[in-house]
Amino acid sequence: MCDRDTSTWPPGTKAMWATLESCMLPWEGSSPRTPTVNWEFYYIQMEKYARQSLSEGTKNADDISVTFESEIIRALNLHYNRNNHLEIPEHFRYVVEQTLREFFKAIQEQKDQEQSWKKAIYKIIARLDEQVPEYFKSPTFLEQLE
Repeated sequence: MCDRDTSTWPPGTKAMWATLESCMLPWEGSSPRTPTVNWEFYYIQMEKYARQSLSEGTKNADDISVTFESEIIRALNLHYNRNNHLEIPEHFRYVVEQTLREFFKAIQEQKDQEQSWKKAIYKIIARLDEQVPEYFKSPTFLEQLE
């Protein structure tokens, strides 16, 4: 069974990442049973797309809308869900949108010039956590996907 010690997960990721941790992530460890999650990719994409929105003239974070057809969802899905084993949950789309808006506001306000500027974003996103669904905790979950 995969390591599910959520106390070590980045803020805002417990339920949102349960899907990824259980079956969608590219495994970086020696075995799929001991994965190392690459959280950096997610946050790099948030910063990239927030900066892109600013350069395209977006003035207000509330004007940023993320749909299942959005490029950022496509990029994250391609990276974390290469085999498309699971449908992307609505809450994931919502959290991506909120994360992107928080990165946008921070960059717009030039908080990215400060050291540790992302910590405030992580705290905001942490409030969006949900409980990890029980079926992800099953020792046979990965086998059910094959």
